[in-house]
Amino acid sequence: MLIEGYPSAEMFQILKRLFRTKVLHAIVLGQIIINIPILLFHFGGIPFIIELQLAWYWKLLLVLLQLGIGFVISLRYWQFMITRWRLKAFSMVKQDDWLLLKDWAKRSYLLHEDGSAWDDLERRTAGEHEVLSEIEELLQHFEIMELDKLNLEFPWRIEYRIKKGDAILELSLRLLFGVFGIYMCFQEQWFLGPLILLVILILGNKPAFYKYAFSRQAVLGLSENGFDLLLPHKIYIPWSEVVEIQFHFQNPEIEIHFYQSGKRSKVNIKLGTYAIPAPRDFLRLVQVYWYRYSNYADKLRQESASSN
Repeated sequence: MLIEGYPSAEMFQILKRLFRTKVLHAIVLGQIIINIPILLFHFGGIPFIIELQLAWYWKLLLVLLQLGIGFVISLRYWQFMITRWRLKAFSMVKQDDWLLLKDWAKRSYLLHEDGSAWDDLERRTAGEHEVLSEIEELLQHFEIMELDKLNLEFPWRIEYRIKKGDAILELSLRLLFGVFGIYMCFQEQWFLGPLILLVILILGNKPAFYKYAFSRQAVLGLSENGFDLLLPHKIYIPWSEVVEIQFHFQNPEIEIHFYQSGKRSKVNIKLGTYAIPAPRDFLRLVQVYWYRYSNYADKLRQESASSN
């Protein structure tokens, strides 16, 4: 089964769903009462400091002072407001859409990953703590239900391609700056021209990335046996060799720790490179396949123990 990225028509349907379920209302409210004030506390005074008729080192000192004071004020403000936003947001949205709200709150930098140290910094009353604990328990229950649903719906292997649009954009920019670099060389700009060409050669993806982007070949495979990767290099990671999987939602990126030829290795999969519809769903798919392998391995151990 091969999954493409969301087409524009489907993205429009997603926005409609966010609006209909009032998830969009809750996210916009969070940006207005949390993220925007925090940005103002951090950086709001910097434009005024720059306009002051002072020496540059005094301006630098004032900017650093602004950032320090802004951080303290932002932290105290966040500690107070994030709990109020949580309570308001989850009261605005029906329980059936709470997972959707949680997902988009993480994407919008309103919530952190589960178990984050930031959660311990929130200022909650005993009543607020009790209500939010009940909400978290319900969210965990909904997560388990969704995993069971995915386990029934998805096949034993799923594949993803590279985002062709991103490859076209990156290649176009490299060609544009390459032409500009060559032009600067013709203008005898012997420092800037070669520097631009060198940066183009060093930065960006390798030729193999464009090769796979313009082909119909899948470069990331996920199955009951493990991971198949063609980028950044060809590698197969069986579940039996996987030690740990870390998922970084806001990057978004998945980090796999595994054993290869007796040595512990690590590979990072940048989800933005692939035509993966939603990072949260991909994480759940990884959990589904890991769950399938664990059950299979347990069954083999039980059969081996019974035969002995």
